[in-house]
Amino acid sequence: MLQLANAGIGAWEILAKAIGKSVAETRKMAEAGQIEGQWAASAILEGIGERFAGQMSQMENSWKGAWSTIRDIARMTIGAVTKDLFQGANRWLVKVKDRMPERFCPRVSVHRSAVLSSLSNCEKSMPKRARSRRLSFVLTTLSGMAGVIRGS
Repeated sequence: MLQLANAGIGAWEILAKAIGKSVAETRKMAEAGQIEGQWAASAILEGIGERFAGQMSQMENSWKGAWSTIRDIARMTIGAVTKDLFQGANRWLVKVKDRMPERFCPRVSVHRSAVLSSLSNCEKSMPKRARSRRLSFVLTTLSGMAGVIRGS
């Protein structure tokens, strides 16, 4: 009842009208357990139906309601039209993902030794005084990349 009241639905008023009593009398009867729950729920639902009858169709024919309906129809149409397209694109993307290791990894392994050799030679050929903090960071980063390529 509190949730209905918080939602702006006067459930106590609806129930009181159905019983033919005041709201205060209806509350006392409910507290005393004199109102059957199932009957009260049916009475409240019926009262809500009477009180709010026709409001949905009124809302539907307002500017906001009509615009909302048009947007919903457009979204459903676009969803239906692009569903097959998206599924096809997804299947293609999965095939690309599945074929990447066989197409990409062999090339990496062929060039891996050349990259490692170049990094090693670069590090060895640098004079000690050129190895500043910045250069140290670069070399550490390149060594890390080499480790990834190496697979370690």
